Amino acid sequence: MKLTDPQLLELEKRAKKKVAAATDLELIGVKPSTILSLIIEIRELRSARAPDTGWRPIETAPIDGTEILGWNEDAGRVICHWGKHNHVPLYSWIRRIELYGEEVDGFDPVLWQPLPTPPSEQMNQEGGDNG
Repeated sequence: MKLTDPQLLELEKRAKKKVAAATDLELIGVKPSTILSLIIEIRELRSARAPDTGWRPIETAPIDGTEILGWNEDAGRVICHWGKHNHVPLYSWIRRIELYGEEVDGFDPVLWQPLPTPPSEQMNQEGGDNG
């Protein structure tokens, strides 16, 4: 059976809700790594069809700890990654900024883009001189 994009998105949303709703992931009867693997697989299936430019729906963003450029109307553009909160056993989008040794969480992006290649890496790929 071949799943359509809306079906994949719905499966991903349901999996994320189960993870976010459980304060103790053992209560849902599935290991967190299994759910995370399924979400990553669904996103890979969806992103295989998407171009690598422009803003994308946040549901298609990587959730493997990769930093991305997220956006929402309140905060604008923020570098963030999907990860576990420092103080509770839940996963969500976390800002790159650190405040008193704690990562700042609570960012809820609606769109995302991959971060651009840093200039020094771009120059190396293009055969440029770094010195």
